[in-house]
Amino acid sequence: MLDFNHILATPGFDVQYFGQATSSNDQFQTWLKPRGIKNVYMFGVGGGSSGVVGVNTATSNAGGAGGASGAQSAVFLPAMFVPDILYVQTGAGGQQPSVLVSGAVQVSGRLSLVSIQPNSAISAAELLLYAPGGTTVAGAIATIAQMPLAARGIYSLYAGQAGTAGGATQTVGTALAFPVTGIMVMGGTGGGGSGAAPGVGGSITQPTNWFGSSYLLPTTTGGTAASGATPAGAGKSGHIVPYFLMNYGGQGGGGASATSGGIAGAGGNGAPGCGGGGSGGASSTAGITTLGRPGNGGNGFVLIISW
Repeated sequence: MLDFNHILATPGFDVQYFGQATSSNDQFQTWLKPRGIKNVYMFGVGGGSSGVVGVNTATSNAGGAGGASGAQSAVFLPAMFVPDILYVQTGAGGQQPSVLVSGAVQVSGRLSLVSIQPNSAISAAELLLYAPGGTTVAGAIATIAQMPLAARGIYSLYAGQAGTAGGATQTVGTALAFPVTGIMVMGGTGGGGSGAAPGVGGSITQPTNWFGSSYLLPTTTGGTAASGATPAGAGKSGHIVPYFLMNYGGQGGGGASATSGGIAGAGGNGAPGCGGGGSGGASSTAGITTLGRPGNGGNGFVLIISW
């Protein structure tokens, strides 16, 4: 849970975080303009997509790919251009269904938005902020045509980050590089491939030449590969880095072994706005019929700061 108490204690400064999301994406939350403010800053991210289910076929035992993060949009406006009431939708992250299918692709995340009207049918003419969710690829960058009311102020728009590929049979999941575009939500990593020498899940690597605290922007490793009858490890779920520096995606699960019982690892869930990790590749050995569950995409969110 994000804690903004240190900011909320500042006189004349109002911070409201909207993170609740529903799968139908038809629920609005209400923002009321505080009395006496002069500026409004909005920051929104769409929901991340789920990871891909690891493969278990006669020709492949590859790990599933990671999910993509939502897109990111930010708007700064003079308060005189902002109505007294705004309506906020935050997009739910994608989730695979309860019954898994080998190789099932990412389930898309939903969009996040800020509107001047609580209409279920989206009209661009009513939008101050629009942030698409992640799909099978990175969340698409928003355009000013999708949120024309933002043109009264200053805005920045960024595409999301795609997840990485799962490992081929007996291959590690692909590592994910730290984003440098300005996006603060990451995709998920791919699961490891299955086989006699199964692969581990994909890692997330620290920024190049990073000399800061590893607590802030750490390198993280994916799920461990199965060893004989020992099941593979699940990928770590993503976490929120302090100071809004970065949200991490879920990591890929480890690949299954060729031994009965050495089943595939699940993917980790994405932090808010991030992609879920892919599950490890499954084995076709008799007695191993369980596919690993990919990680869920993180729910989208909207932050509105006024002063």
